[in-house]
Amino acid sequence: MMNVEMISPDGAIYKGDVTFVSVPTAKGELGFEIDHSPLLAGLTAGKATIEPVEAAAIHYFIPEGFVSVDQNQIKILVPYAEPGSLIDIERAEKAKKRAEERLGEKAPDIDLMRAEKALRRARARIYTFMAHKEHSL
Repeated sequence: MMNVEMISPDGAIYKGDVTFVSVPTAKGELGFEIDHSPLLAGLTAGKATIEPVEAAAIHYFIPEGFVSVDQNQIKILVPYAEPGSLIDIERAEKAKKRAEERLGEKAPDIDLMRAEKALRRARARIYTFMAHKEHSL
């Protein structure tokens, strides 16, 4: 069994015993099971999944952060985490459309990095919402 803590500046988001955890990184998703080797990694916008010992998986959208794994203790440090169950899908779809339009304009005053980051966050929120919805059926 592993213990995970997801923590933001506002306090604990999740604490408990789990069987599996996955987090988003720049190179793709990292998954952790019991006795994973020690690791420290940066996180990017995406879906973090926590599978409690005796409950359904919980999916969170996270904007960025860090994960630390050592001796079956996992700490996920994030500015905030949005549960898939609370994601406003219409708002996420609108944000995705706005970001795609900005990127399509190619105007000289468009901050491309900001628009690309907004598009990644919107897509990640949608993905997290869909994962929650799929596991809720």
